[in-house]
Amino acid sequence: MKLSIGSQFSREFSWEDRTISLDFSNYLNEYFLNKNYGDIFIIYVSALCVSEGFKPFFKLKKNKYTKSTKTLEYEFDIDFDNFFKLSHDGKIGLLINKFYEKTESVLLEFKDKIEFQRDEFLLDLKRLVKEYNA
Repeated sequence: MKLSIGSQFSREFSWEDRTISLDFSNYLNEYFLNKNYGDIFIIYVSALCVSEGFKPFFKLKKNKYTKSTKTLEYEFDIDFDNFFKLSHDGKIGLLINKFYEKTESVLLEFKDKIEFQRDEFLLDLKRLVKEYNA
């Protein structure tokens, strides 16, 4: 299984802030690369955090599962004002927690449509989130 976590941040953020999701994605893939929980092989996630002037150009897309490629795709929004004021470590924590909450929600949304060991995956993910966030 592969996870790809990207981000779309507006220009106010530093390069270091923009790489938070990539670093976290790489960390998760070290664990999940050889795991199989069922009918999801790839999860594409995008975190959106843009200032007010950019909001009209960045609308959240609908959650989507593609059966032929066994791909789950979703996006989540992070409040710009709150996120921007945080320290780098605070930003990491907020992004990771929002990612976990959205992942849990999306998997619940698709639970009757996809054969997937949701509880086992979420337990593994929760453990990894805690380790990374420590």
